[in-house]
Amino acid sequence: MQYYVMKTGMEMFDACRAYGLGLVLDALRSSEQVVKIIDCGPYYQIEGGEVGIRNKEPLKGLLTSDLPWNRVFLTTRGTARDRSVSKAKDVLISQIGKMLDDHKDFNLINPFDSGGETLSQSQDLTATKGYRVPVRTKVSYTEGSNVKVPATEWTLSVIGELHLGVWKGGEALVSILPKPGFEGIRVRRWRDIKGSIDKQRVSRISTQTTLAHTAVLLAQEIGSRKTSDDPFIDKFSSLIFGAMTKTGNQWKPHSGGIFPLDFLYELLEKDRKIPGEIFEIWDHVLRIGSRKGREDISLSLSEFIAHPTSDSWEMYQRVHLRYLLDERIKIRAYPNECIKEVVENVRS
Repeated sequence: MQYYVMKTGMEMFDACRAYGLGLVLDALRSSEQVVKIIDCGPYYQIEGGEVGIRNKEPLKGLLTSDLPWNRVFLTTRGTARDRSVSKAKDVLISQIGKMLDDHKDFNLINPFDSGGETLSQSQDLTATKGYRVPVRTKVSYTEGSNVKVPATEWTLSVIGELHLGVWKGGEALVSILPKPGFEGIRVRRWRDIKGSIDKQRVSRISTQTTLAHTAVLLAQEIGSRKTSDDPFIDKFSSLIFGAMTKTGNQWKPHSGGIFPLDFLYELLEKDRKIPGEIFEIWDHVLRIGSRKGREDISLSLSEFIAHPTSDSWEMYQRVHLRYLLDERIKIRAYPNECIKEVVENVRS
């Protein structure tokens, strides 16, 4: 059975909806068929087995109290947050039939619904008041308006972010979600990988070092699974992220966008041993660069991972060499085969 999530242009919201629908199908499936999500350009395609909605008990496990509700509803508190939690649970159970029917074909659901639910900036930065419209004009001052979306689509996005979003603190609080690629990913596999990444500490020097370190950990996890007999490799195209900082009692947008993963996948397509060693060194370097006074090496490496050109590689290598020559710092050197592998894949 195939389902479709048409894109609205809100990257995080769209991916979360696709993940949310994938999790719903996985919970309700009546066979052992794997649920996959594939980016098909204007829409996400979700492949899964036949599902039944008579027994709704499995759905309750998707919205339990131990999930990170305080992250997803970061900008709402008290009774407003409680109402959002109750609303998501009620919509999932009472409107599951509509959710599935809406996505059985290529229906372009209106992403904006004045009678729907408010999308918060912690769910997608583009939902921030005043983000998409001027907040000050020559005529009058306005703080902008809330973005409201259909309750069923809002609930799917909540489910996706609750279970599959990664949150990392540092220069800013960063919400990270890997975007499924054109070759597809398995929902359960990403859920397992996410559990491993959640336990890891990452570089907090800047938003870019946080993203680069998360990308390296993701590549390590995917690479380690290439040893199995399963020929399918989960392909993510990028990391979607939204970073926020707190001013007083209010969260403000810091930055958002996508972090590329194509360079890491180019390395992964080679034999497993050499890329695995490269990722181990990068993980090691980013951890060393998290200490005060050593920020330059993590910043230069993360710049190279994001923009793998010969110039950025040379700049990073100069910094790395300086640390190698400092006997007070124990830092790993690159074996010749690792350097060769990296250089063969950099952009000119």
